[in-house]
Amino acid sequence: MNGSGSEADHDRRGFLFVAIALASGGLLGCDPPTPRGGRTLPSAAEGLPELPKGTATPNPQQVARSLQRPSPPTSEPMVRVRVATIRPPQQVARVEGDGRHVQIGAVNGGPMKNVTLPATIEATLDGWLVIESVGSKNAGTFRFGSGPLEIKPAAGSRGVRLAKDIAGNTSWPWGLRLVNRTDEAPGAIDVVCHVAMEQYLPGVLAKELYNSWSLDTHLAQAIAARSFALCEIAQADNRHFDVVAGEASQAWTGPTTHATSLEAVRRTAGMVMVWESRVVPAYYSSTCGGRPANATDAISPIEFNAIAPLSVGADSARDCCKGAPAWRWKLSLPTNETAKRVAGWARTDRPAMARIDGIRAIEVSQTNAAGRPLTFRVSDSKGQVFDVPAERMRWALNADVFGLPDVRTRVKSADFSAQVTAISINLEGRGYGHGVGLCQYGAEALSKRGQTWQEILSRYYPGATVQQTYGASVRAT
Repeated sequence: MNGSGSEADHDRRGFLFVAIALASGGLLGCDPPTPRGGRTLPSAAEGLPELPKGTATPNPQQVARSLQRPSPPTSEPMVRVRVATIRPPQQVARVEGDGRHVQIGAVNGGPMKNVTLPATIEATLDGWLVIESVGSKNAGTFRFGSGPLEIKPAAGSRGVRLAKDIAGNTSWPWGLRLVNRTDEAPGAIDVVCHVAMEQYLPGVLAKELYNSWSLDTHLAQAIAARSFALCEIAQADNRHFDVVAGEASQAWTGPTTHATSLEAVRRTAGMVMVWESRVVPAYYSSTCGGRPANATDAISPIEFNAIAPLSVGADSARDCCKGAPAWRWKLSLPTNETAKRVAGWARTDRPAMARIDGIRAIEVSQTNAAGRPLTFRVSDSKGQVFDVPAERMRWALNADVFGLPDVRTRVKSADFSAQVTAISINLEGRGYGHGVGLCQYGAEALSKRGQTWQEILSRYYPGATVQQTYGASVRAT
């Protein structure tokens, strides 16, 4: 969420537990709140983690290691942020700029070349082809091997800027790397930014929260976002990025001048959430709707998430976000189209359910201690019954399926009840996002009631403590 005031929330599928998720289809991630400009929720396919093709499936020892929450770091880590993916048929990265030149060279070594702007960079079968001064009679050409390619800003410029349709109109002062992906049709290119944690976080806060919200809310979010990012980094051994700047991870605007975001990160430098000497994967969502979720239910049912700070009890129900736009919501979906959408989603995500024939009923069959749905029971016209985890049901209803119109209005959370008629499926729901951990609208409401960032974090991650792991921060009081 941010100062633009858009209400759209986005399903964040974090990249924790890659090996387990690919093997078992387990749910992943977090929900960011309202990113600038508003985007729709991703389909189930978009929500799944991506590994470079050819990456070996981790052996059991590797999987076990990946399930360990990381120890608090003793120095500031770098964060590898995937800011964009260029997909065929557009196999060219157009480099524009805030200066006359950039430096381009192979990440694996070799001299950097001064390239006059504007320039194009194309992934070819033999590596990278760079053409400088596009349109000029004096255009030069450079060739590089197929490994990752680094683009650094020239001295005195604000940064590297790609064409607006690739990565917005952002100038990246840290430079960018282009990585030729092999897990998609030939030619897909990831655009990755390597940035120090404390330089990365202000852009997260500026995108995740309304700029007008309180300093205490920003302080709490800074510590949660840092903790979340550290857990993502710990799971990234088989990837060339740690997080994604968007719905697949944490929203990120890149460089920012927003004063409260910068101050919150400065005051909390190196502070992380810790439980039993390891970092807490501090998930968060826009609006819990009064009924929070367990991480093992809404994120992934593995040991990594089975910790007290991410669990809810009978006393966890709350009205902290009662003033949020999505505290309560209603939505009507066309019955026949939705049944086809669920069947199409199920073909790749839940094959046994692909044979569903229409939808006659969607009923809550199991709830957690706070009353939030855990499982839905779906009945069809043939009397077949399918039990579906609640978050998976949301994926199914929001899936973009080939041959069907794109979803017009997406289901905001998995906390809903449904009335099915021959014409429509009428939902009444609560909240926006998966409901695990910090509730952003709730955090702001608590701040307005006079609660501090310490009290906010204690409420949403009970039992966890805040630890200063590196850096010399100013006391955030």
